[in-house]
Amino acid sequence: GAGSFRSGPLFALYAARHDPWAEVVRLVEPVLERIGGVVRESVFLTIPRGRDNTVQIAQVDASYVLGARDWVGVDVPPHCTAAGKVLYAFDCLDVPPGEGPDGLLPRLTRRSIGSRPQLDQQLAQVRRRGFAITDQELEVGLCAVAAPVRGRDGGVVAAVGSHGPSTRMSRQLDQVGQLLSEHAQQISALLIRRTRKEGAA
Repeated sequence: GAGSFRSGPLFALYAARHDPWAEVVRLVEPVLERIGGVVRESVFLTIPRGRDNTVQIAQVDASYVLGARDWVGVDVPPHCTAAGKVLYAFDCLDVPPGEGPDGLLPRLTRRSIGSRPQLDQQLAQVRRRGFAITDQELEVGLCAVAAPVRGRDGGVVAAVGSHGPSTRMSRQLDQVGQLLSEHAQQISALLIRRTRKEGAA
């Protein structure tokens, strides 16, 4: 249940409610569905869990029969995911130092980022570009893109993303990234409006 999550910024905004996640999901689902209607792939919202992990709290499924699996609540190494890279890049998570002098990181596929220096390079790119991409780094045949969602103070509180088979997605990662960035602003506006309302109550 929600009790097992250490409070991050987004959690704190909704902690007064019995089930904070349900409220956030209810707010953002229409936006996730709009994105899904355009990209026709699975769309998700991910938040930090503590300072070293992420948790996907919402997913709208692809309109294709062969879609990506449902990753809600599944534990995966953040450096192998687009959402994890976003949350590292914008200081929502502590970047892992890696093992040994080379800062080695666990790899799930041969395309996974394998070291801290490699990860740092990618995070700089995420900050420059405004969204993160993974191309078969979590699972062979799976691509993903994610963009930052900001809270009331301007800090990043979540990542909105889309994932699907590389056969369909690999050619349109940049377009999907731009689309997600635009919709991330809509999600931010919804969350900020909501917290203002709660603050005034």
